Amino acid sequence: MRRNRNRGYQKLRVWNDAINYYVQTCEVFRNFPYELKRVASQAMASADSVHRNIAEGYCRRSIREYLHFFNIALASLGESVSRLHACLKSKQITEEQFERLDKLTYKLENGLLRLVQGLERKRDQGKWIDHLIVKESTTGIPNEQGFDQWLGYLNQHNAHFYYPPFLRRNQEKMILDNQDGERNVYSHDLFTHFALSFIAENKDRPFFLYLPYTIPHAELLVPEEDLAEFRGRYFEKPYNKRNERDYNSQEFPLAAFAAMVTRMDSDVGKIVDLLHNLGIDDDTVIFFSSDNGPHGEGGADPDFFHSSGELRGMKRDLYEGGIRVPLVVKWPGKIEAGRISDHVSAFWDMMVTCAELAGTDVPKDTDGISFVPELLGKGKQEQHGYLYWEFHERGGKQAVRKGKWKAVVLFREKKFELYNLDVDPGETRNVALRFPEVAEEIKQILKEARSESPHWELPEMFY
Repeated sequence: MRRNRNRGYQKLRVWNDAINYYVQTCEVFRNFPYELKRVASQAMASADSVHRNIAEGYCRRSIREYLHFFNIALASLGESVSRLHACLKSKQITEEQFERLDKLTYKLENGLLRLVQGLERKRDQGKWIDHLIVKESTTGIPNEQGFDQWLGYLNQHNAHFYYPPFLRRNQEKMILDNQDGERNVYSHDLFTHFALSFIAENKDRPFFLYLPYTIPHAELLVPEEDLAEFRGRYFEKPYNKRNERDYNSQEFPLAAFAAMVTRMDSDVGKIVDLLHNLGIDDDTVIFFSSDNGPHGEGGADPDFFHSSGELRGMKRDLYEGGIRVPLVVKWPGKIEAGRISDHVSAFWDMMVTCAELAGTDVPKDTDGISFVPELLGKGKQEQHGYLYWEFHERGGKQAVRKGKWKAVVLFREKKFELYNLDVDPGETRNVALRFPEVAEEIKQILKEARSESPHWELPEMFY
């Protein structure tokens, strides 16, 4: 009985905290000018729901319901921060109003975060326990790799799903209101909110933000309000979940994919707008790219959307459709808008490029080459002698890009293929027999470029 009384007392304290933060929410949003009330309305409605549910009695509501309300409020606050700066810049509010609202919003955001974390610590599938925040000590966490703070996944399997039961924030486990298969908190939205808050908090000093969105990926799930915009536009082939570890079913996979791309595009726009509203876009470089070509998993249909364009292949292929992706860079006043570059680069060039832009020492132990001269259109751009890839699934594959020449090795099929990308970017005509000297040169590169590793072995070379 004593244990139950303690549990009830703990709940009552949490609900009292909720009422206090509800009052603070009302105070902040009542002070918003008319232009911001639309943005704040969702958070205000959430606060009203919290207050109403508390008034009905805390025994009748579960913690996950309250977490849902507060997470909605947090997402709305992130958007409100961006609108505040926009209203100040357009002189819809005064400096004095801005400063007061900014301080109130910041205070409320931190208060809500503490409340959410307190609720998360106390709940595990409806049960109240005190050990839900798990401390991590592995050296692989971002905090041990140079990042001051981070939010995301540490588990590769969990990272394939958008309604995970938890995420990691720095070294703490962040329980989400997605227990027992429920879909209340879309992880992508938390990443966007985190990014917007991080930028606003660091606007007066140099910062580096790495935002690896997980949408669109193989699980084709998106909140209903986004899916509704595209449902019914396409002739759909529903995708059905095959087993417990498979991606969730989706009746409208084409619509879901379109909605996910649209949602990501909108959120990238929020980040660009915030930089502009803060007046720091001229001092900020934005890089936007993808880690590989399109895929065909979870019901996705890259052919329908012509996702690879004229390029052959997709994810897991070493043809251009699998490894060649666009890179969009924005830096107003420094990089010419609308310019298209044919410079051949790779992700291992990013570190040295960012180091040069930041004015720090460029690491020497790397194959990367800075492409800052190409970005700025100044100076001579150094070129790679060649680029090398290998892939260890589906029997093993290798590829080399050297100037206009591209070679692909398929170990399972025992094939060596050579393409001239200048005239055949779709890699449709194997010209290895027509250019034996080029083929021999690249075969030698394929043998010498890789470093032997017991963890990443390739089959015996046949060429």
